[in-house]
Amino acid sequence: MNSKFTASSPPASVNLTTLAVVKNELGITTSDDDAYLSKQITALSQFVATYLGVRPTDDGARGLGQQELTETFDLTKRARTLRLSRWPLTAVASVTEDGTDLAADDYELDAPAGLLRRLCNDSLVAWNTGQVTVEYTAGYVLPGESGRTLPYDIEDAVLDLIKADRAARNRDPALRSEEIVGVVTRQWWNGTTLRPGELIPPEVARNLDAYREVSIGALNARLWMTPWRAPGPISSSGGCQACRRSRRR
Repeated sequence: MNSKFTASSPPASVNLTTLAVVKNELGITTSDDDAYLSKQITALSQFVATYLGVRPTDDGARGLGQQELTETFDLTKRARTLRLSRWPLTAVASVTEDGTDLAADDYELDAPAGLLRRLCNDSLVAWNTGQVTVEYTAGYVLPGESGRTLPYDIEDAVLDLIKADRAARNRDPALRSEEIVGVVTRQWWNGTTLRPGELIPPEVARNLDAYREVSIGALNARLWMTPWRAPGPISSSGGCQACRRSRRR
Protein backbone atom coordinates (compact mmCIF):
# COMPACT_ATOMS: atom_id res chain seq x y z
CA MET A 1 0.00 0.00 0.00
CA ASN A 2 1.71 3.17 -1.22
CA SER A 3 1.59 6.47 0.65
CA LYS A 4 3.19 9.90 0.74
CA PHE A 5 5.25 10.21 3.90
CA THR A 6 6.66 13.44 5.31
CA ALA A 7 7.99 14.72 8.64
CA SER A 8 7.36 18.16 10.11
CA SER A 9 10.98 18.30 11.32
CA PRO A 10 14.08 16.07 11.47
CA PRO A 11 14.41 13.73 14.46
CA ALA A 12 16.30 15.14 17.43
CA SER A 13 18.68 12.17 17.15
CA VAL A 14 19.07 8.93 15.24
CA ASN A 15 21.52 7.41 17.74
CA LEU A 16 20.30 4.22 19.42
CA THR A 17 22.85 4.42 22.22
CA THR A 18 25.07 7.09 23.77
CA LEU A 19 28.80 7.73 23.78
CA ALA A 20 28.89 7.34 27.56
CA VAL A 21 27.27 3.89 27.39
CA VAL A 22 29.61 2.75 24.61
CA LYS A 23 32.72 3.88 26.48
CA ASN A 24 31.53 2.14 29.63
CA GLU A 25 30.89 -1.09 27.69
CA LEU A 26 34.36 -0.93 26.13
CA GLY A 27 36.11 0.13 29.33
CA ILE A 28 37.40 3.33 27.73
CA THR A 29 38.27 6.20 30.08
CA THR A 30 39.98 8.62 27.68
CA SER A 31 38.51 10.84 24.98
CA ASP A 32 41.01 9.79 22.29
CA ASP A 33 38.45 7.73 20.33
CA ASP A 34 35.39 9.89 20.99
CA ALA A 35 35.11 11.17 17.42
CA TYR A 36 35.48 7.69 15.93
CA LEU A 37 33.02 6.12 18.37
CA SER A 38 30.46 8.88 17.81
CA LYS A 39 30.67 8.30 14.07
CA GLN A 40 30.21 4.56 14.57
CA ILE A 41 27.21 5.06 16.86
CA THR A 42 25.44 7.07 14.16
CA ALA A 43 26.46 4.78 11.29
CA LEU A 44 25.49 1.56 13.06
CA SER A 45 22.26 3.06 14.38
CA GLN A 46 21.30 3.79 10.78
CA PHE A 47 22.44 0.30 9.81
CA VAL A 48 20.08 -1.17 12.42
CA ALA A 49 17.19 1.09 11.36
CA THR A 50 17.64 -0.11 7.78
CA TYR A 51 17.81 -3.76 8.88
CA LEU A 52 14.58 -3.32 10.86
CA GLY A 53 12.84 -2.05 7.74
CA VAL A 54 12.20 1.49 9.00
CA ARG A 55 10.88 3.51 6.08
CA PRO A 56 12.59 6.83 5.38
CA THR A 57 10.46 9.94 4.96
CA ASP A 58 10.26 11.45 1.49
CA ASP A 59 13.35 13.59 2.25
CA GLY A 60 15.39 10.44 2.94
CA ALA A 61 15.56 10.66 6.76
CA ARG A 62 15.33 7.35 8.60
CA GLY A 63 15.32 6.70 12.34
CA LEU A 64 13.58 5.12 15.30
CA GLY A 65 13.27 8.29 17.39
CA GLN A 66 9.98 10.09 17.91
CA GLN A 67 8.82 12.36 15.08
CA GLU A 68 5.68 14.21 14.05
CA LEU A 69 4.66 12.72 10.72
CA THR A 70 2.05 13.11 8.00
CA GLU A 71 1.08 10.16 5.84
CA THR A 72 -1.39 10.26 2.96
CA PHE A 73 -2.89 7.13 1.43
CA ASP A 74 -4.54 7.23 -2.00
CA LEU A 75 -6.69 4.10 -1.83
CA THR A 76 -7.66 2.59 -5.16
CA LYS A 77 -9.43 -0.30 -3.44
CA ARG A 78 -11.02 -0.79 -0.06
CA ALA A 79 -8.68 -1.74 2.77
CA ARG A 80 -9.26 -3.51 6.06
CA THR A 81 -6.27 -1.82 7.75
CA LEU A 82 -3.96 1.12 7.10
CA ARG A 83 -0.39 0.22 7.99
CA LEU A 84 1.45 3.39 9.02
CA SER A 85 5.10 3.66 8.08
CA ARG A 86 6.45 4.37 11.55
CA TRP A 87 5.75 2.69 14.85
CA PRO A 88 5.05 2.54 17.71
CA LEU A 89 2.37 5.24 17.60
CA THR A 90 2.40 7.60 20.56
CA ALA A 91 -0.28 10.07 19.42
CA VAL A 92 -2.67 10.72 16.53
CA ALA A 93 -3.38 14.39 15.89
CA SER A 94 -5.93 13.91 13.13
CA VAL A 95 -7.36 11.48 10.58
CA THR A 96 -8.99 12.93 7.48
CA GLU A 97 -11.01 10.87 5.01
CA ASP A 98 -11.65 12.59 1.68
CA GLY A 99 -11.44 16.00 3.39
CA THR A 100 -13.66 15.05 6.34
CA ASP A 101 -12.12 14.98 9.82
CA LEU A 102 -12.87 11.77 11.68
CA ALA A 103 -13.68 11.68 15.38
CA ALA A 104 -11.57 9.56 17.73
CA ASP A 105 -14.29 6.89 17.89
CA ASP A 106 -14.29 6.58 14.08
CA TYR A 107 -11.05 4.60 14.08
CA GLU A 108 -9.10 2.11 16.18
CA LEU A 109 -5.36 2.08 16.78
CA ASP A 110 -2.93 -0.75 17.29
CA ALA A 111 -0.27 1.62 18.61
CA PRO A 112 2.68 -0.80 19.01
CA ALA A 113 2.35 -2.11 15.45
CA GLY A 114 1.29 1.20 13.84
CA LEU A 115 -2.04 -0.07 12.46
CA LEU A 116 -5.18 2.02 11.91
CA ARG A 117 -8.63 0.49 11.42
CA ARG A 118 -11.93 2.16 10.49
CA LEU A 119 -14.86 1.95 12.90
CA CYS A 120 -18.55 2.66 12.51
CA ASN A 121 -20.69 2.43 15.64
CA ASP A 122 -17.84 0.51 17.30
CA SER A 123 -17.79 -2.10 14.52
CA LEU A 124 -14.88 -2.64 12.16
CA VAL A 125 -15.57 -1.61 8.58
CA ALA A 126 -13.37 -1.12 5.54
CA TRP A 127 -11.62 2.07 4.53
CA ASN A 128 -13.30 3.12 1.29
CA THR A 129 -11.44 4.13 -1.84
CA GLY A 130 -10.24 7.73 -1.77
CA GLN A 131 -7.68 9.73 0.19
CA VAL A 132 -6.91 9.25 3.87
CA THR A 133 -4.43 11.57 5.62
CA VAL A 134 -3.07 10.76 9.08
CA GLU A 135 -1.08 13.18 11.21
CA TYR A 136 0.63 11.32 14.01
CA THR A 137 3.63 11.01 16.30
CA ALA A 138 5.54 7.75 16.27
CA GLY A 139 8.83 6.29 17.34
CA TYR A 140 10.75 5.61 20.53
CA VAL A 141 12.23 7.89 23.15
CA LEU A 142 15.92 7.18 22.64
CA PRO A 143 18.72 6.55 25.16
CA GLY A 144 19.90 9.80 26.72
CA GLU A 145 16.42 11.31 26.52
CA SER A 146 14.04 11.55 29.46
CA GLY A 147 11.55 8.68 29.65
CA ARG A 148 13.47 6.38 27.31
CA THR A 149 11.24 3.73 25.62
CA LEU A 150 13.63 2.14 23.11
CA PRO A 151 13.80 -1.62 23.80
CA TYR A 152 17.12 -2.63 25.32
CA ASP A 153 17.44 -5.43 22.76
CA ILE A 154 17.85 -2.80 20.03
CA GLU A 155 20.43 -0.79 21.97
CA ASP A 156 22.30 -4.00 22.84
CA ALA A 157 22.43 -4.90 19.15
CA VAL A 158 24.10 -1.56 18.35
CA LEU A 159 26.56 -2.07 21.22
CA ASP A 160 27.42 -5.57 19.99
CA LEU A 161 28.00 -4.26 16.47
CA ILE A 162 30.26 -1.50 17.78
CA LYS A 163 32.26 -4.04 19.79
CA ALA A 164 32.54 -6.31 16.75
CA ASP A 165 33.56 -3.42 14.54
CA ARG A 166 36.21 -2.29 17.01
CA ALA A 167 37.61 -5.81 17.32
CA ALA A 168 37.61 -6.26 13.53
CA ARG A 169 39.31 -3.00 12.56
CA ASN A 170 42.46 -4.90 11.53
CA ARG A 171 40.97 -8.20 10.43
CA ASP A 172 38.29 -9.70 8.19
CA PRO A 173 34.96 -8.62 9.77
CA ALA A 174 33.32 -11.89 8.66
CA LEU A 175 35.96 -14.08 10.37
CA ARG A 176 34.39 -15.83 13.36
CA SER A 177 37.27 -17.95 14.63
CA GLU A 178 40.80 -19.01 13.74
CA GLU A 179 42.60 -22.14 14.92
CA ILE A 180 46.37 -22.61 14.78
CA VAL A 181 47.24 -26.28 15.25
CA GLY A 182 48.88 -27.76 12.20
CA VAL A 183 47.61 -25.58 9.43
CA VAL A 184 45.38 -22.65 10.28
CA THR A 185 41.62 -23.38 10.25
CA ARG A 186 39.27 -20.45 9.88
CA GLN A 187 35.48 -20.11 10.26
CA TRP A 188 33.40 -17.22 8.94
CA TRP A 189 30.07 -15.83 10.04
CA ASN A 190 27.12 -17.07 8.06
CA GLY A 191 25.27 -13.93 9.07
CA THR A 192 22.48 -11.86 7.59
CA THR A 193 23.67 -9.61 4.78
CA LEU A 194 22.32 -6.07 4.71
CA ARG A 195 24.57 -4.86 1.92
CA PRO A 196 27.51 -6.63 0.24
CA GLY A 197 30.35 -6.97 2.74
CA GLU A 198 28.21 -6.09 5.78
CA LEU A 199 27.19 -8.96 8.03
CA ILE A 200 25.15 -9.10 11.20
CA PRO A 201 26.24 -11.92 13.53
CA PRO A 202 23.39 -14.40 14.12
CA GLU A 203 22.95 -13.54 17.81
CA VAL A 204 22.57 -9.84 16.93
CA ALA A 205 20.07 -10.67 14.19
CA ARG A 206 18.05 -12.74 16.66
CA ASN A 207 17.74 -9.75 19.00
CA LEU A 208 16.63 -7.46 16.17
CA ASP A 209 14.30 -9.82 14.34
CA ALA A 210 11.66 -9.48 17.05
CA TYR A 211 11.20 -5.83 15.92
CA ARG A 212 11.73 -6.23 12.21
CA GLU A 213 9.45 -5.48 9.29
CA VAL A 214 9.92 -7.92 6.44
CA SER A 215 8.76 -8.09 2.83
CA ILE A 216 7.92 -11.44 1.26
CA GLY A 217 6.79 -10.81 -2.29
CA ALA A 218 3.82 -8.48 -2.00
CA LEU A 219 3.39 -9.23 1.71
CA ASN A 220 4.73 -6.80 4.29
CA ALA A 221 4.53 -7.85 7.92
CA ARG A 222 5.66 -6.58 11.26
CA LEU A 223 6.95 -9.61 13.09
CA TRP A 224 5.98 -8.29 16.50
CA MET A 225 2.43 -7.12 15.85
CA THR A 226 0.24 -7.38 18.94
CA PRO A 227 -2.94 -9.48 18.84
CA TRP A 228 -6.23 -7.65 18.41
CA ARG A 229 -9.90 -8.43 18.54
CA ALA A 230 -11.34 -10.48 15.69
CA PRO A 231 -13.06 -8.18 13.20
CA GLY A 232 -15.65 -10.53 11.77
CA PRO A 233 -16.94 -9.90 8.23
CA ILE A 234 -16.59 -6.42 6.75
CA SER A 235 -19.74 -4.88 5.37
CA SER A 236 -19.86 -4.87 1.55
CA SER A 237 -21.22 -1.32 1.69
CA GLY A 238 -18.02 -0.03 3.29
CA GLY A 239 -19.69 1.31 6.43
CA CYS A 240 -23.02 2.11 8.04
CA GLN A 241 -25.44 4.67 6.63
CA ALA A 242 -24.23 7.34 9.07
CA CYS A 243 -20.66 6.87 7.84
CA ARG A 244 -21.73 6.99 4.19
CA ARG A 245 -23.82 10.11 4.80
CA SER A 246 -20.84 11.81 6.48
CA ARG A 247 -18.74 11.10 3.37
CA ARG A 248 -21.30 12.77 1.11
CA ARG A 249 -21.42 16.01 3.12
